Amino acid sequence: MVNFNPVACQPARAEVLAKTGRDGKVMVWIPGGTFTMGDRWGDGESDERPAHAEMVEGFWMDQTEVTNAEFQRFVEATNYRPRGSWSHSWTYAPDRENYPADFITWDDAVAYARWAGKRLPTEKEWEYAAGGPLHTKWSLGNRFDETLYSFKRFPGEMTALGPEPVKSHPPNSWGLYDMGGNVSEWTADYYHRYPGNTDNNAFYGEEYRVVRGGSWWTMDEAGLRVSARNWLRPSQDDGRGTPSES
Repeated sequence: MVNFNPVACQPARAEVLAKTGRDGKVMVWIPGGTFTMGDRWGDGESDERPAHAEMVEGFWMDQTEVTNAEFQRFVEATNYRPRGSWSHSWTYAPDRENYPADFITWDDAVAYARWAGKRLPTEKEWEYAAGGPLHTKWSLGNRFDETLYSFKRFPGEMTALGPEPVKSHPPNSWGLYDMGGNVSEWTADYYHRYPGNTDNNAFYGEEYRVVRGGSWWTMDEAGLRVSARNWLRPSQDDGRGTPSES
């Protein structure tokens, strides 16, 4: 279940915090700044270390994940044939229009973003945006509230049986929705080790792209932390992804 949140890098006037992209989606201005990327809390996975300083220039980011209706408009406008299983996993119906498009490959996400005049966010842009201006541990704060995220956990009952419509939960402090859970989101970057990381991880390199945010299939809150990383081949469509505008 992969989706994507496109971004754009035009400067914003000071009083403008939102705009509409070429595809009609509302975009939120994320002001530039510096932050500590990675596991600064000391309880993350080895690929999140070491925590390190990063600088991000301001950019626009889609307020929500790309929906089925939005992806359908792209397919119809361009006669694009999705590489992933999107068209097989979703029957076009009014009650599914506002759900995030899932089973989207990296190539599908890039194609949509280019059509919309956007691009996929870099990994550091995604983490910076997800953590909000206070750079919190989860997208909605430093204390985890399971009622605010679409995910499933074990042991116990599943809290989600599939994706939910976008905006089913509150936005983060920047005004972005579903930056943790629902469906995972593609980034532009290859899955590389962080500077100073000596982890012996065979997946590092330029075969896999980074996906972020966890999904409704994530089993616990650890996988929803803003610093948590995952990876997929660009041809995979496990349900993770989001675009940007250039």
